[in-house]
Parts: sequence; C-alpha cells; structure tokens
Amino acid sequence: MNGRVRAPRPPSEQFWLGATQRWREYEGRSRRYEFGSVVLFGSLALSVVLVVVFGLATASVTAGLVGLALATPIVCWLTVALVAVTVRRLHDIERSGWYALALALPPAAIALLIVLLATDGRMRSNRFGSSPKYF
Repeated sequence: MNGRVRAPRPPSEQFWLGATQRWREYEGRSRRYEFGSVVLFGSLALSVVLVVVFGLATASVTAGLVGLALATPIVCWLTVALVAVTVRRLHDIERSGWYALALALPPAAIALLIVLLATDGRMRSNRFGSSPKYF
C-alpha cells in the first residue's frame, strides 16, 4: 500500500454501480462513500415508488393493486442492494456481515451498527479483500 487515495465517483455513479453491478454481491468491501450513495439514492427511489403506489391506491383499489404488483420487484431489488452494501461496508471495517442482523433488533443495536458503518475502513487488505479506498 502506498497510501494513495482514489478520486471518489459522484454519488449518482456510486449508486448506479452499487445498485446495478454489485446489487447482490455480499463479498468484498465498500467505502463509506459508496455505502452513503446507495443508501441515499436507494431511500429516495424507495420513497418515490411508495408515493406512487399510495397515490394509485387512493385513486381506486384496482389501480392500487396494479401499482403494488409493479412496485414489489423494485422494492425487493432495492432491499437486496441495501443489505448487500451494508454487508460489504461491514467487511471494510473487518466485521462479519452477520452484524447486519442488528437492523432487526432494538434501536440501541441500530445505533451501534450506524457507528460501525461510519467508521473508516482499514488501509491494509483484510480477509474480505483489498481496500477499495487505498491501493
């Protein structure tokens, strides 16, 4: 490692890579920047989908069911992408991806997970791969 830092990609490109190319990859590592980008844009996309579904549901029951049927694959895809980037982010700080199960636990565990996810990754390679930030 020579300590050089890669120039970060713009958040929209980070989201696109995380949500389309690495959306179901649980191996490897992700930088905080990639994690934040996927969470930000994934949450925004999820919000838009839910607003559309609820808007259709208020129009009529049939339109609501059609909207729900169309939104279900999108919501599943975004959920898998968000879980995958969380696992890769945990790998970057040398933690097992099983820590992501803390998302199903009470708020204290979620706060701990947020602190872990905001921690800077290790400069050297670890058992999950080489650092995406340093090369």
